[in-house]
Amino acid sequence: MLLVIYGTILLFYIIVSLTLLKKDYFSPPVIFCGSFLVAVVVSLPNIERWHFELHENTFWVLVLGTTSFLVGFFLIFFKHSHQCDSVFLKKDICISYKAMMVFIAIQLVTIFVHYRFINELSAIYGGDTLAEKVFLYRINVFLTETASSNGVFMPGYCYTLYQFSFCGTFIIIYKAINDIFLKGKTNWIYIFSSILTICITLLTGGRGGTIFLIIYTMGISAVFYMRKNHWTPHFKKKNICKMVVIFSSIIILFFMSMTIIGRDNKEIDSGDMSAIVAEVGEQLSIYWGAQLKLLDLFINEDYQDLDKAAPAFQTLRTQYNWMSYYFDVSEWHNPIFQWFAYVNNVPLGNVYSTFRPFYDDYNYGGVVVFSFIMGIGMGWFYYRVRYQPIYNQKNLDWSVILYGLMFKVAVLSFYDNWFYDLFSVSFIKDIINIVFFNIFFVKIS
Repeated sequence: MLLVIYGTILLFYIIVSLTLLKKDYFSPPVIFCGSFLVAVVVSLPNIERWHFELHENTFWVLVLGTTSFLVGFFLIFFKHSHQCDSVFLKKDICISYKAMMVFIAIQLVTIFVHYRFINELSAIYGGDTLAEKVFLYRINVFLTETASSNGVFMPGYCYTLYQFSFCGTFIIIYKAINDIFLKGKTNWIYIFSSILTICITLLTGGRGGTIFLIIYTMGISAVFYMRKNHWTPHFKKKNICKMVVIFSSIIILFFMSMTIIGRDNKEIDSGDMSAIVAEVGEQLSIYWGAQLKLLDLFINEDYQDLDKAAPAFQTLRTQYNWMSYYFDVSEWHNPIFQWFAYVNNVPLGNVYSTFRPFYDDYNYGGVVVFSFIMGIGMGWFYYRVRYQPIYNQKNLDWSVILYGLMFKVAVLSFYDNWFYDLFSVSFIKDIINIVFFNIFFVKIS
């Protein structure tokens, strides 16, 4: 019952947000509440299988967290809503053919060195097929970024090439989207380069990189679209159908990609559509719904009100892990990985939504304060792309690029704590790589 009530509250918040933001369907409040609403809808058919009855304290964590996020966001919005909306600037961005060939060469080298390293590791960890080798490579080396427990180090140049190829693609995508809205089409070479980056991320054994690229593309596309339409969306039935088909295809390909990276233990006949649909539904419930059940389990069964090693220890886990490694403070080491949970012999994954670390640190107070700050952060980036004028038209619109990078906070907060994880040394390295790519590969015409 409480789960349905929370879903109703989310729907109400979406309607209010659409009214206040003049039907901006892609705004952070709408996406944030919408993602949690999807999690609620996906959870409902699984109530019996998961033995899921939302407890009252979990209900209040969800309501307080969502409400605090919206309050923080609209506090910034109402402060600047009197300004004029930003508009689409007809500004071409030039990445020469020679520059693209150089970048693609770097991407191909990145694929080669990773593939060679994966094959070398197979002598230690085993694995016959490429999928098995990739999976073993990920859990033993890539996730540590430096070394495995057996003393096998990933060469620094491998990770450097990976970061540069991945971060450079953010500007490639920006260029492609800008061309589509400016010229109605884009060059195939930008699409090819983006596909190469997806191949690189899959070679690491994970799909997170691919998901972030897709979400980034969605975020900046939304900004370009809304600017071009003066922040008044005009959706035709044909375009809506296209969006539904594209989104459904992405969901299906996402789950089917588990076979490519060696994380699918089930053998499914490729010709059995009912089995494929059932598997996609099963995976969807784990990746987009089970977080609410796991949050409920944590709050009511696993949570312990103990003294933490440092302030905001769980919320700022990424920062503390970095400091524990470089300053040799062992008590600040905070493993991010959580063990996979099972309920009624049903796998539920190992992520608990963005609210878990907030509650773990400071109970309800942590949920309110950290969610409020997160809302302010997203509100400020939204203000930058919607109201902030572009003073220097000779440069890329960095507010759009940063907003695209931040967009995953709104989309994936139902999944994990992405907002506070962003403010890390790794994110600073990403920005440096993007700036480096812009300096040496981009020209403004």
